[in-house]
Parts: sequence; structure tokens; C-alpha cells
Amino acid sequence: MGLGSYWGEVIEVLREIIPVYDKVNSYISLGKDVEHRNRGISGRVFPGNKILDAGSGFGNMSKTALKLCD
Repeated sequence: MGLGSYWGEVIEVLREIIPVYDKVNSYISLGKDVEHRNRGISGRVFPGNKILDAGSGFGNMSKTALKLCD
């Protein structure tokens, strides 16, 4: 199982997406990506909590949680 022979194609797509990932994310959320992250974390993540950021991207949720919770 897994991606097998498709790995090369996946790597090529990632090489194209990575440089514009944050910008596209902002566009598709109509510029509300940061607001949504803040709302998703505020009142739910507290100082001392441990966070596993196992999504894709650049760890923006973890960075936002660190900023909000010190």
C-alpha cells in the first residue's frame, strides 16, 4: 500500500505548491486564515498544554498557539 510509483508526482506537486502555500491559504479563506486560527485556539489551548501539529503546511497553528499562550 502507499503511494508507490506516484511518489515522484507527489514530490513535483509539492515543489510547486510550497512556495505559494501561505498565500493561497489566505486567498481561499478570503484573508481570514489568521483570524480562524486565533479563534480555533483561543479558549481551547492553554499554557502548559502539549500540541501535536500533524497536519500539512508550515506549522502555522502551532506558531499561533505559541504566540497566544506564550
